[in-house]
Amino acid sequence: MALSPDGTLLAFVGVGVGEGEGEGVRGVRLLDRRTLELRPIPRTEDAFTIFFSPDGQKVGFVTRQFIVKTTSLLGETQRTLAERATRLGADWGHDGYVYFAVGNTSGGQPGLRRVPANGGPVESLTQVDTAAGEIGHYWPQLLPGGRGVLFTIWRDRLYDASTMDIAVVDLKTRSYRPLLKGVTARAIGPGFIVVITAAGAILGVPFDEQRLRIGRPVTLREGVEVDRFGNTNVAASANGTLIYAAGAGRQMHELVWVDRAGAAQSVDSGWVGEFTVARVSPDGKSLAASIVSGAEEQIWVHDLLRDTRRQLRVEGANIGRLRSWTPDGRAVAFWKGYTLTTLPVDGGAQSEWIQRGWPGSISFSPDGDQVVYTSAQGGHRDLYSARRGDSVPQPLVATAHAETGGEIAPDGRWLAYVSDESGRSEVYVRPFPPDRGTTTWPVTSDGGTEPRWSHTGRELFYRSGSNLMVAEVTLGATFRMGRHQQLFPIDGFGGGYDVGPDDRRFLMIRPVGSHGGDTKMVIVMDNVLEELKARTGK
Repeated sequence: MALSPDGTLLAFVGVGVGEGEGEGVRGVRLLDRRTLELRPIPRTEDAFTIFFSPDGQKVGFVTRQFIVKTTSLLGETQRTLAERATRLGADWGHDGYVYFAVGNTSGGQPGLRRVPANGGPVESLTQVDTAAGEIGHYWPQLLPGGRGVLFTIWRDRLYDASTMDIAVVDLKTRSYRPLLKGVTARAIGPGFIVVITAAGAILGVPFDEQRLRIGRPVTLREGVEVDRFGNTNVAASANGTLIYAAGAGRQMHELVWVDRAGAAQSVDSGWVGEFTVARVSPDGKSLAASIVSGAEEQIWVHDLLRDTRRQLRVEGANIGRLRSWTPDGRAVAFWKGYTLTTLPVDGGAQSEWIQRGWPGSISFSPDGDQVVYTSAQGGHRDLYSARRGDSVPQPLVATAHAETGGEIAPDGRWLAYVSDESGRSEVYVRPFPPDRGTTTWPVTSDGGTEPRWSHTGRELFYRSGSNLMVAEVTLGATFRMGRHQQLFPIDGFGGGYDVGPDDRRFLMIRPVGSHGGDTKMVIVMDNVLEELKARTGK
């Protein structure tokens, strides 16, 4: 959500359900709090993170493809300002700059950046201190007096919000320092900021902008919804209004099979949890899934024939994010922190393959001897390959652009992947391994991510916008592509997808409500500045 500076307009990303909005169409919605009129902002289907201009006449947004754009409220004029932005916060400052974050996930050297709101060169403000365990600087916001920028420091425990700090960077010196523990902060008028903690409390904090120092915090409210990444849905206006999504418990999910028409059937209605990833075994007889438990991510295996499930023991990390099975179906592959690791499903020791990857997709060659994965060693994301026992992985697709999502075809001779070389994420195919040639074929031209091969190798599935698509392909001495077809909307599902063994259905994750209640509330707090002044005596 985002609030206009005067607090009258609320912008948020929603899916159209009524006449005039386009049923099922995703985009930015604008709510006038005075009249309760709700309307869409055109040409914002890819918007993810939203922010208002200082005069409230425009909005900016970061797209799913990590592009920073601005648009008028009627959608007539749209401007592209920057690429490689993370979707973790942005701000349109009254100084004429748009502030945003860059990180490994978006393909850049992590840190804060700014760009003139009318277009121009991108300027670096901070770089993460990896020696201090920092992995990202996110959620920037310019302070009212323009002296500094508030932001959040992420630590190397990726899914532990309690390790995050609220910090401020001095725009004169470009030095920064932590202020207090918290997951995100908002400036809410002269002399105060509000901070959301990992436990979901709202702290009102006196703030001396000249010295960039804080006073003693007071707790204003509790019950803000905070996920394991520290993400919240909080918006503040310059005149002291605060709006937030109240925590209604954790979002729970179930695993479902979805056919090509979009009809979903539960895999096991009794198996509910905070699923993040699910994968089908090569023989189709088992499923593996990552499930959040506190600050950890556990890996479970479900035997579909015996209708049994059990947790695999991952040693030495709070992160066990599943990515794939090995081709023989005997082990699962996952990221233990930034280390690519395999673990036998029927017992045995885990094996470490790669030390410096990024927790993205993992794809094995059919013989299981070679793996393709994403790394951010060069400051942005590239595809690398390695054979078992290799001490030095080899760059596979490494350019000035971001390459991700590498998937080796069933015949082991072709690689599908995602690149933003055109200015947005598109799916491409090229020979594999590289000694077979480097000719590249574009599969999509209107946006594409998450490529998955069919088991026959005659189809390539991918995500385009809100839909799951399929392209007919022919793999031989060269690559040939046939017609593309839209299958069904995919926005109602989370955690990506996997292709079933018959190529006729897909394993997906579907929300089923929240633990502790299905209803989510949006809370409006007016006159926050007055309350803070009264409680702090400022």
